Amino acid sequence: MKNVLLAPAVKLMQRLHLLPKFIVLAMIFVIPLALVSTLLLTELNKSIAFTQQERLGVSHVR
Repeated sequence: MKNVLLAPAVKLMQRLHLLPKFIVLAMIFVIPLALVSTLLLTELNKSIAFTQQERLGVSHVR
């Protein structure tokens, strides 16, 4: 079962030279990292915007 799932990746890596192998492996790690970082920054910006609105509301109450 394991060989069946990994066979396409193994064949691809056997055909590639060293530099393309490093590029493929780097992309496997960089793409998810960039996605997660973007999602994190989006959530942080939402939190900052909410906090700014809260501070604005508190200043109106005082």
